[in-house]
Amino acid sequence: MADVTVSGASPDFLSHFGGIDDPRQTAKITCPLNEIFLLVVCAVISGAQDWVSIALYGQRKLDLLRRFLPFGDGTTSHDQLDTSKNTDFRASWRRVRTLIARLAGMEGKIGGI
Repeated sequence: MADVTVSGASPDFLSHFGGIDDPRQTAKITCPLNEIFLLVVCAVISGAQDWVSIALYGQRKLDLLRRFLPFGDGTTSHDQLDTSKNTDFRASWRRVRTLIARLAGMEGKIGGI
């Protein structure tokens, strides 16, 4: 993991995700959930409508994202973001999607996410 200096405070909205369990296997985690949440919220607000566009946003805006959280290993790929195949993660992700939509003022507007 690269040493990255965070220049700003962690966004307050991330506290809304504190109660969400992370069912991923600890040894396989390369990107903490709070980094994924920040990436997804920022990308969706910027117009991303699927996992590929969210991943591309993360690649293009990594410096911006690092102002708030380390993203020590960079951002995650679209296939790692798409947790729909992981049945353990589906319930948690539904809660996340609902929270993101509410926070972004986009309830009912997030399709494949």
